[in-house]
Amino acid sequence: MEVLKQVTHVFKFVIIMFLSVGLEKRIDAALFRQLIFNSPFPLIGSAIGSVLVAISLIGSNQNYLVMIWLCLVFATIAIRVWFVHRCQTQIESSGFDPQATYRYAMTIGLSGLAWGVGGFMIKDASPIGMVVTITAIQAMVMGAVLMLGAFIPAFLAFSLPAIFPMIFVLAFSGNMAELVLAIYSSIFLVLMIGIAKRFNQSQRNTWQLTFEKEDLLKSLTDAHDHLALLATSDGLTSLANRRRFDEVLEIEFARLHRSRAPLSLIMLDIDHFKSLNDTYGHVIGDQCLKKVAEVFQRYINRSPELAARYGGEEFAAILPETDYDGAIILAEKIRADVAGMNIPHRASSTASYLTVSMGVATIDCSQTKSPVDAVAIADRLLYKAKSEGRNRIASLNGIEACSERDAVISLIWKDAYACGEPTIDKEHRELFRLANILLENRIKSNVDQSQFDIALDALLTHLTKHFAHEESVLFSLGYEGASAHAERHKSLLESALKLRQQSIETGEGGLGELVEFIFSKVIVHHLLEMDREFFGIFTDSEVATSSNH
Repeated sequence: MEVLKQVTHVFKFVIIMFLSVGLEKRIDAALFRQLIFNSPFPLIGSAIGSVLVAISLIGSNQNYLVMIWLCLVFATIAIRVWFVHRCQTQIESSGFDPQATYRYAMTIGLSGLAWGVGGFMIKDASPIGMVVTITAIQAMVMGAVLMLGAFIPAFLAFSLPAIFPMIFVLAFSGNMAELVLAIYSSIFLVLMIGIAKRFNQSQRNTWQLTFEKEDLLKSLTDAHDHLALLATSDGLTSLANRRRFDEVLEIEFARLHRSRAPLSLIMLDIDHFKSLNDTYGHVIGDQCLKKVAEVFQRYINRSPELAARYGGEEFAAILPETDYDGAIILAEKIRADVAGMNIPHRASSTASYLTVSMGVATIDCSQTKSPVDAVAIADRLLYKAKSEGRNRIASLNGIEACSERDAVISLIWKDAYACGEPTIDKEHRELFRLANILLENRIKSNVDQSQFDIALDALLTHLTKHFAHEESVLFSLGYEGASAHAERHKSLLESALKLRQQSIETGEGGLGELVEFIFSKVIVHHLLEMDREFFGIFTDSEVATSSNH
């Protein structure tokens, strides 16, 4: 009886321990799937074991009861087969249901009860029948450790009702040998419960480690994807950033170079964005950037097209296999939609609302030296649109150009660019001329590299002298912004010389970036926009004349 109390205590301890653990549902689901997967083995064992027990007991006075018991065992097997199939269907259709584990344990309990009934039959059995029955029941409990140990309630639901009747019959038979067998069976049950408990914990730990590794890997993968997205997207507008733009352009340029399909590029710039920020503040400026980005993305959204924030208030689009007419239609829709938002911009000299300017270039990649040159063409078209009044599109169909010379975008001097100081205006016109020579030498493929170098050095030399002269004029007239203007000159020269050195070191690959910098940053942005800040000091013709002497 002491042994029975100990077994009961162990049973209660295991149940309480199991219910209090509360491991993750994923582990329970994995263990239950393992339980269902292993279910054919105990069912086969139960069928074979029951037949062997029945054979060993036939010939006694219990033949009728033996046959009833055998039918009972096979009935429980049939119930378990049906329920296993139902669980498999449920898992496939709706996933894991925690309640199903306990319903499954109940069917296991029916099997345990059936085997427990067989334990009562050893009372009047022959020695061989007794040995076979005891061995079969203990073997079934031992096998349940591996087959049902994934779910302790299922193991207990089978092993306790299966072995307790046999222990009871042996303990109260009045035979010392059978009492020893009862004690042995009780110790055996306790050992099996302990082993099942450790096996279950081992299984749970294994699955827990597996899921932790999977979660860690998923977290690392998600973090990597998030960082990759951050590295290739603009935080404010959610468009691709300059880095992603360059990567995609290089890939598409190489692909279209082989296929000879057209490549269209759109460069977009918000008109008078600096004055918008100064007038309305950076918060409103950021909101305008987001709204323009939404319009841009609305039309540039097909694979493998890419819409990107190129930098500041400038956006760019890559349109692979899009012809000139298609690119112009898209650009006009974007321009019209931005204007149609009627975002106030009282500081704009173009309109009373927010507008954009665009450069659209359609090129044959096999006739263009590099992706950088393709961007440079679209960028020069953008600044051409800005210099001609903004809120418009400047375009080039490079594929239909009659010759390489026709495809060159030339800077054209206009009287509106003059500041009123004759020497400075003369130097500006000379910069236009040298820039056009540089561009022509860059784009024409039959020009020797030395000719391009000569044109580049001539432009940089003239630029250095012009900056120095312009600064001396501004300082002599007491212009308040002379020092700041001189700092801009210094920064531009340093950047130009640095790019020049990089082009020497890297060869052909660095020249396109240098040419783009000279055109977009030095000539168009600085000369045509930043220099206008001091135009007012030359409005008096007498001042202009005196400064010239």
